[in-house]
Amino acid sequence: MGSTTEGIDVRSVGNSVALKQTALIEAFNLKAAIEYVMRNFTASKEALTDMPPRSDEELDPVTLHNRALMHMEEEPTEGFKKMNWLVGQPPFPPETFGNLLLLYCKYGYYDLAADMMADNYNLTHKHLSPDLYCFLDATILLQVRTCPFLLLSASVSVSMSLSVSVSVSVSVSVSVSVSVSVSVCLRVSLSFSFSLSRCLVRMRGCVRSCVRACLCLSLSLSLSLYLSLFLSLSFSLSLFLSLSLSFSLFLSFSLSLSLSLCI
Repeated sequence: MGSTTEGIDVRSVGNSVALKQTALIEAFNLKAAIEYVMRNFTASKEALTDMPPRSDEELDPVTLHNRALMHMEEEPTEGFKKMNWLVGQPPFPPETFGNLLLLYCKYGYYDLAADMMADNYNLTHKHLSPDLYCFLDATILLQVRTCPFLLLSASVSVSMSLSVSVSVSVSVSVSVSVSVSVSVCLRVSLSFSFSLSRCLVRMRGCVRSCVRACLCLSLSLSLSLYLSLFLSLSFSLSLFLSLSLSFSLFLSFSLSLSLSLCI
C-alpha cells in the first residue's frame, strides 16, 4: 500500500479474496470521501493512491467513481468518460448519476445534461432527490430559454449598428455635397462680381443702372445662398435627430436586455 503515491511502479494485486476480506478498498474510499467533503482535495487523492494497486480494468465502481470525481479538475474528459461508462453499466453508486448531471452544468454542457435526463427517465426519478431534480430542471430550462434570446438580441444589436453606420455614412456624404455646393456658389458669386466690376469700368456712363442691377442680382444671389444654407442645415438637423433616435433606441434595448438577464 502507498506505493503508487510514492511513485513506485508495482504490479497489480488484482481482486483477490484476501483483498476483499481485508476491506481495505472500502476503508480507503471512505477516507477519500471524508477528505473530499472536508475540502482536503490533496489528501483525498492520496487516499485513493494509497490503496493496493490495481489496473483500471480491475477497479470497482465506487473507486472508479471517486477517481473520476476527484480528478475532474485536471482531467475532465477522462472523468466524464468514466462516469458515462458507469451509468451505462449498472449497478453503479447512486450518486454517480446526480454528480454527472451537476458536472455537466458546472462545465456548461447543459444540452448534454438535458439529453441525459431525457434518455434516462427511470434513473432521473430513481437516483435524484426532489430538490436536486428541481434545481437541475430549472438550471437547464433557464439556459435553454436564455440562449435563443441572446442570439436574437445579438442579431438585433448588429442590425441596429449597421443602420447607425449607414446613417452616419449618408450624413457624411450629404455634408460633403453641401460643402461642394456652397463652394460652387461662392465661386460663381466671386466670378460674377469680378465680371460686373469690369463692366462698370468699361461703362462709365451707365454707372447708376449698372449699380442697381448689380445690387438686385447680388441680393438675389445672397438670398438663394442663404436658402441653400438653411436647407442644408435643416437636413443636417433631421439627420442628427434620426441618429439620436437610433442611439436612444439602442440604449433602451441594451438596458432592457440587461434587466432581462438580471431577472
